[in-house]
Amino acid sequence: MTPLSLTRKIRFGLICLSLLSAPVAFAQEEPESENESESSYVHGDFQSDAQYYIYEPQIDGSQKVKEVIGNNTYLNILYDRGNLSGGLRLESYQPPLLGYDQRLKGTGVPFRFINYKWKELSVTLGNFYEQFGNGLIYRSYWEYGLGFDNSVDGVRIRYNLLEGVQLKAFVGKQRFFFANGPGIVRGIDADFSLNELIPKLELSSTKITGGIGAVSKFQSDDNPTYKLPENVAAFSGRLKMTRNMFNLEGEYAYKANDPSKANNLIYRPGQALLLLGGYSGKGFGISLGAKRIDNFDFRSDRGADLNNLLINYLPPLTPQHTYRLATLYPYATQARGEMGMQMDVFYNAKEGTLIGGDYGTSFTFNYSRINGLDKKAVVGQDSAKGYNSEFFKVGKDTYYQNLSLEISKKISPKVKAIVSYLFIEADNEVLRITNNTGVKTIYSHIGVLDVSWKFKPKHTLRFELQNLYTKQDNGSWAMALAEYQMGSHYFFALYNEYNYGNAKPSQQINYLGVTTGYTKGTVRISVSGGRQRAGVFCVGGVCRFVPASSGVTASVAASF
Repeated sequence: MTPLSLTRKIRFGLICLSLLSAPVAFAQEEPESENESESSYVHGDFQSDAQYYIYEPQIDGSQKVKEVIGNNTYLNILYDRGNLSGGLRLESYQPPLLGYDQRLKGTGVPFRFINYKWKELSVTLGNFYEQFGNGLIYRSYWEYGLGFDNSVDGVRIRYNLLEGVQLKAFVGKQRFFFANGPGIVRGIDADFSLNELIPKLELSSTKITGGIGAVSKFQSDDNPTYKLPENVAAFSGRLKMTRNMFNLEGEYAYKANDPSKANNLIYRPGQALLLLGGYSGKGFGISLGAKRIDNFDFRSDRGADLNNLLINYLPPLTPQHTYRLATLYPYATQARGEMGMQMDVFYNAKEGTLIGGDYGTSFTFNYSRINGLDKKAVVGQDSAKGYNSEFFKVGKDTYYQNLSLEISKKISPKVKAIVSYLFIEADNEVLRITNNTGVKTIYSHIGVLDVSWKFKPKHTLRFELQNLYTKQDNGSWAMALAEYQMGSHYFFALYNEYNYGNAKPSQQINYLGVTTGYTKGTVRISVSGGRQRAGVFCVGGVCRFVPASSGVTASVAASF
């Protein structure tokens, strides 16, 4: 990013705040009348994470860095007064923490906006986040933990056309670190509610909503070898029905042929189908999901890779595990092609029953499976299309499989226990979740015991024991954690991960760590030290690789 462009963005942000702060000064001088109920207030949040790196050559994958301290920091400042709102976010990476894209290095204002609402109309100028339906053709969002931000810098309009119909439209360019990508993204979407549109359905217990959307991107064709489409459009339609305790929804999306780096420059159109359904009753619930993704990597720059300049979002349909060893082999959505399903079952056994016992028992079960597509390569004159694939035929290759059962039980008024078992199968050649390139499929069995003891008010001891058994990758792992919550403000934890099954004796290492922190109101301060194993960190099927490291980390977060 050039100094001039940075100056312009900072100047734009300052103009936003100065315009928005003018009503504050006015309100201080001339109090509002009884008919003017608008009030002005500034709010926001802040977080800064810093790490001091200690090089330990005995840890496989540990990096010797020139800058021994990394720091990621952001500050959001938002202003609201009646129909007018605005704000900006300052970000600084000096340099980015390991595992984040080093092109983030620097300081700037990548996000700033002004929004005004007038009756049924809302207009945003600057950066914004938006989503059409489930995100199959468009979703922009910010995930600080991933270093991910695909906000659009431009104009967005929302308009409530009539009762039960909302229109959205936007145009702009996507964020690319501290600049914008080369492509222009345009979109329009309509949400509707049949119960509000049709008076006879207003009191019906069956609620029907839906929507249609279209998104297109423009990027000049500067390729001397291939004739590439400069305008690429995607369309989607969706429908959702709910009745009492049941719900059912589906969304289908189609994308015109879009040769890119991600799909090896093939001229095949893309398709995506997502089906979701469920039942939720007293003490019992079940949810089902299925999807088919075919050549649906959609970016505003055909040459982008990793998580950069993604226009859309493809739900993973796999569970987001929280226990440490269960996160060792996560799933990343495969936009080039996958078919999958997921089933979640929840059951709460009542108190006083044989299964529930004195305090009740909760059961949570998940099964999910993702396979590749059944592809047949196209040869001859149509070889540029890449492949053919029957829509409902599942491929033979299993990319990911998860089976898990969690049992949560209150043993006494002061003691609660959670027992979990997980089986995870992951195709490393497809998912690239470990550096061991010679490993194809990883099979792992994970057991977890989590016990909490609230021995006096606001004082809780929690213990975790985890074990991951596998013959592949780096072998089996064990983990133990002890955590003490002291009153409302302080906490302390000691943990250790031990790679006891590593085939290399020199890598049978203890990853010992300690963390402590203080929380008061909206302020949280924590300090931790120790070793961190290499792994992949994922949120919603979007992932980043975190290298092994050792050192001290400090974090400060607050909202106001």
